[in-house]
Amino acid sequence: MSEKQPRQHEIYNELRDRASYPLLLYVSKSLVEDEVDDEQKKNTEWLFDRLIVAKAKEVVSYVDVQDDTMEMLRKGGELRANLFDLVDYYATLKEAQFNFLYNNYLNHILGMKCWCDEMLKDVENGTNEFYKKYITYFKLQADLYEQHQKDLAETFPDENGEIKIEVNIRSFVVDNFSMIKKEINIIEKESTKKKYLITDEESRNYLLEKVFGVDL
Repeated sequence: MSEKQPRQHEIYNELRDRASYPLLLYVSKSLVEDEVDDEQKKNTEWLFDRLIVAKAKEVVSYVDVQDDTMEMLRKGGELRANLFDLVDYYATLKEAQFNFLYNNYLNHILGMKCWCDEMLKDVENGTNEFYKKYITYFKLQADLYEQHQKDLAETFPDENGEIKIEVNIRSFVVDNFSMIKKEINIIEKESTKKKYLITDEESRNYLLEKVFGVDL
């Protein structure tokens, strides 16, 4: 008996996660400042305007504490693996299934490319000289997404008809990297329940351990 085929959302989630990580992450506070109040901003101060390497969905490190930027050298291989998997899915999925999968994946890659361009611009135009030392890595990941878009267009020349023209970066980040919202909600609930303010260090340690699964 042949193995059961994975469901389409499972295929997409695997492709999306592989395309998203590793990621050199810079979340400007201005990106979500309209979405949070002053109390939440205070408790999540450690998250914003910091350089973070997300090696996987729940594996992160801060560049100024532990420099894991060499992880970014894996990114080209991950995107290349997705390209080969898509070729296999093109041969095995029904046309409508593949088109739906492919268009969603294309739009995710477009979102990642636009966000990487935005992060690159934020770091380049910022005043933190330490962050600017990592400009090469920001350029690398933006270039890799751009090359991946070209590879997809060349491999599937007849499958590029339903791509979004514009991307709302804030919505893309919140939708695809819900850790931001999740962290804010956790801090809000903890603060309300305990009736006192936690320190920045306590909030950082709590979120690292409970949300990201980092051993301190």
